Amino acid sequence: MATIRDVARRAGVSHTAVSAVINGKTGRVSEETSERIRASIRDLSFTPNRIARQLVTGKFDTIAVCFERGNSSHFIEAPASRILGGFADMAEAKDMSILLIPPSRTKGLEPIITSMPSKSVDGAIVIGPITDDPNTIRTIENCLVPLVAIESNPGLVMTSTVDTDNAAGIRNVVLELASQGHSQFLFLGPDPTFQCFVDRARGFTEAIQQSGAPLTERSLRFAQPNRIRDLVDEALKEPQPPTVFVCADSPTGTTVLDALGEAGVRIPEDVSVVVSDGIDSKHKNAHSIVSVFVAYREMGCTAFRLLNELMTRQRKEPAHIKVAPQIIMPGSQP
Repeated sequence: MATIRDVARRAGVSHTAVSAVINGKTGRVSEETSERIRASIRDLSFTPNRIARQLVTGKFDTIAVCFERGNSSHFIEAPASRILGGFADMAEAKDMSILLIPPSRTKGLEPIITSMPSKSVDGAIVIGPITDDPNTIRTIENCLVPLVAIESNPGLVMTSTVDTDNAAGIRNVVLELASQGHSQFLFLGPDPTFQCFVDRARGFTEAIQQSGAPLTERSLRFAQPNRIRDLVDEALKEPQPPTVFVCADSPTGTTVLDALGEAGVRIPEDVSVVVSDGIDSKHKNAHSIVSVFVAYREMGCTAFRLLNELMTRQRKEPAHIKVAPQIIMPGSQP
């Protein structure tokens, strides 16, 4: 069986030049030399031995990607696909492969993380949101390969994380609207099960306090989706109704917009509506609202760079990075 040494000897070049051609890095070798190497490979029926290369370098050039939630449809949903898009572009530039691991509906994330060393990967990415389950947190913290969690959990201390700065996104928008003269704000959202909702409510509270606008227990309302419409109707009947509705997520935003429309309230002429994660682009008010989008693609790129630093030991301590969200004003395109 032919080896790289045999190919190099037949082509009259170095082992490095042969490796460059095999790995597609032909920019390091002239076209004439590359063709001579390819001819030698064909003549000797040489097949690169990936396993042998792994034994020599100790690297697999592969990164695992898995999900906290147990549904394979997450592979194609917009948030995950944008994260993977940014991540894949960075991996391609490093000539690395991505191993997508299907989520387990019954066993959860723990067995996937525990089995990482047997999957021939150099590192792993976990895409959340990650729940508060102590076993899940403990398993991630004790992963035996370098790992970065996206949309993570505050319980992850020794694991590097990349999250969106949910608090800053809402805070910046509310302060901007307050500077335009708005003083009556209402925050609406579902029960704050996930950390992102807690952070968005915190950013809202901080902005209201900083702007000097009135803040009462009725300024923030959390409710089941079927109650949001009632809360909008109640707010419109108050002596000083809100001039800004801040919605914690897309479903809340859609319900608020529909309720305002039925009440004859114009957007943005009568009130401003802020929606985290935006709404369906087909909605008639999609371009009349202030949208605060998670920068998913940037999160994917940032996570890859961080993971690469951990895998190459350029970084020894965990990092916790927050990516600023993208703010789209009325009339703009995301």
